[in-house]
Amino acid sequence: MDNLRHPFLLSFALLAAVVFVTAGAAAEDAPPTAKRAGPAASEEAPSLVLEKTTQDYGVVDQDREYSADIGYHNGGKTPIKGLRVKADCGCYSVGLSHTELAPEARGTLTVRFRTHGFRGRASKTVRLLYDDGVPPSTQPKSVELKLVLNIVGGVLVERIHFGEVLAGTLPTGSVPLLWYEGVGKPFEIQRIEVPGEPVKTRIEPYKPTGPIPFKGWQIHFTFTQPPKRGIYSKKAIVTTNHPTQRRVLIPLTAHVVGKVWIQTSRIYLGLVARGKSKSAAVTVRAFSKDIKLGKVTARARKGVLDVAIEDGFGMTGPVKKLRVTVPADAPAGPLDDVIEVRTEVPGEELVTVEVRG
Repeated sequence: MDNLRHPFLLSFALLAAVVFVTAGAAAEDAPPTAKRAGPAASEEAPSLVLEKTTQDYGVVDQDREYSADIGYHNGGKTPIKGLRVKADCGCYSVGLSHTELAPEARGTLTVRFRTHGFRGRASKTVRLLYDDGVPPSTQPKSVELKLVLNIVGGVLVERIHFGEVLAGTLPTGSVPLLWYEGVGKPFEIQRIEVPGEPVKTRIEPYKPTGPIPFKGWQIHFTFTQPPKRGIYSKKAIVTTNHPTQRRVLIPLTAHVVGKVWIQTSRIYLGLVARGKSKSAAVTVRAFSKDIKLGKVTARARKGVLDVAIEDGFGMTGPVKKLRVTVPADAPAGPLDDVIEVRTEVPGEELVTVEVRG
């Protein structure tokens, strides 16, 4: 049976219609004060108006600088003062033609973005802070400019970081050298050199690990002699037949350490006021779990600094802490000294840490 022919349902439908019409009329006749309030003062349109809020650089290459000029003006009724930039990355710089603007006055913002080794889509946000004297004035006002880049042009390089390497071993690693299909130009590798370094290389076609259409080569690096202890930083020179990038540099980095791992080889205590005490602590641990430190002791060669070995806990488990303290009665002058850290690790019974201040 049709619902509208049922007496009860028909009465209910008519009653609902009457309520709906009455509610609509009430809304129409309501006084202005009953309407939804407008935005609060803190939500009002900013005085500083950007010509655009997104700067899209489009498809760009790695390790290049790209510049863009964006206009801005004071759209408020009071002067803008103290216009300044708050960046979220050291990869770009921002220049302002004017830091103060009278009402309706204009300026130009220049953004220079350095793509470094970024790959793929990058997005950063520039915040512009300013004061316009309009309440609430306890916090500076701000507007945001979004920077967008699609870094898939040219030859795409990555750094190869061998990580922490045990002294006396031969580290190995690999890195891709790519182009983005449909955007970049295909190329062949003609030669790879690491000048003056005992490193051999091997090349094979790149095997994609995802749906993004990267193509190119995988370069494998192997040391034929152990690198020296400390921070290793060199560059491999790759010669290609790419139409615009015949020579490509690949950074090679590593941290070559001993069996006794110390957080830093130099402690800097800075300026210490005479009559005041100051201390710093660094972690001491074994390079791997199969290495046992045994008894750990430490001493300062000059005897001015107080030195102690404490028990601690790190990301890999229990560790030792080397704590160096300048006593309050230390004489005036430089704090140059050497801390001798002694362990029971064969071949590394003595490790030194410099102290400066």
